[in-house]
Amino acid sequence: MCYFDVSISDIVEFDGETHCICKTCFKKYLEVNVNEGKVFTLQCPHCAKKLSYNFLKQMMDSFTLDKFKSFLKSGLTNADPLMRWCPNSKCRIPVILPKKFKRKAECAACKAVLCTECNREYHKGSCNAIFDVEIQRWENHKDIQKCSFCKTIITKNEGCNHMTW
Repeated sequence: MCYFDVSISDIVEFDGETHCICKTCFKKYLEVNVNEGKVFTLQCPHCAKKLSYNFLKQMMDSFTLDKFKSFLKSGLTNADPLMRWCPNSKCRIPVILPKKFKRKAECAACKAVLCTECNREYHKGSCNAIFDVEIQRWENHKDIQKCSFCKTIITKNEGCNHMTW
């Protein structure tokens, strides 16, 4: 993996095994993968072993570790059907829903109330109706329009007034 001449103390070692990659290259490998959001598939590039959290903490700088934790938290929250993000932009912590949850849930941290169907602040009425009102408001204030053919919302920013297929 690593083709630099380095001392044996600079070679990565974990689980009692030495791996053919230096610490500098390994740290760069971790940094690139974390920056790409690949936190659930991190493995040793030499032998494909899973990497423990304690080992990752030793190998990552604080910025990369914080980013790793953020991606991990985000991925776990998004994958769990009993978790939602708090709709309060100043809070944004996961809200854990009870097993038999209703349409309305409350953030334990900031007490914001959210709609569990659309993950916005709680509202009465259908989520689609609320979404349509938001889109209409957005269309009226931005350079936004619906495609006349497929009705997809598009941003008109430059060029001709038609799309070709």
